[in-house]
Amino acid sequence: MAAEGEFKSDKECVTGKKVTTRQNKTGKVVSVERGFCRVQFADGKTEPHLFWMLRPAGTEPKPHLKQGAITPGLYACNMMGIELHIVSGEIYKDGKGTPGRYRMAKDGTIVFENGSFSPDPYAQGVLGAWLQERKIGLSVGVRGMYNIICDRR
Repeated sequence: MAAEGEFKSDKECVTGKKVTTRQNKTGKVVSVERGFCRVQFADGKTEPHLFWMLRPAGTEPKPHLKQGAITPGLYACNMMGIELHIVSGEIYKDGKGTPGRYRMAKDGTIVFENGSFSPDPYAQGVLGAWLQERKIGLSVGVRGMYNIICDRR
C-alpha cells in the first residue's frame, strides 16, 4: 500500500527515472514489468520493486500521520485473526483484551512500547504505520514493509 509521496501507479515508474526505495536506497529504473520496477543501484546490482514502494529520488517520505492522531476503534487484520483495538492516543489492546501502550514516532511509525505487540528479548516486536483513514499496517521488526493490514470496523 502506497504511503503519501510514493508512486500510485506503475505509469510513474519510467525507465531512466531516479527513484528511492523504502530502505532509502537510490537508483535508476531500468525496466518495468507487470507492476514491478527493476531498479539499478550505484553498485550495479538490480532489484525488482513494487511501484508503490518507490518514490521520486530527492523527495522525503511523508509521515503517515501526525503524532497521536490514530482514530480509536477496533481494527481487524488480514492475518491469523489478529485484532488491534486502539483505545486512545496512547493505549491499545490486542484481540484477547491485553492492554499496552503505543506512541507515534516522528517518522509516522507506531511504536508499541509494551503489551503483546512490544518487543521481548527474543523478538524484534511489531511496528505499525497509519496507512489510510481506516487502515493500520503492521510489520515484525522491518520499517516500511507493512505486510499485515488492519481495517477499522
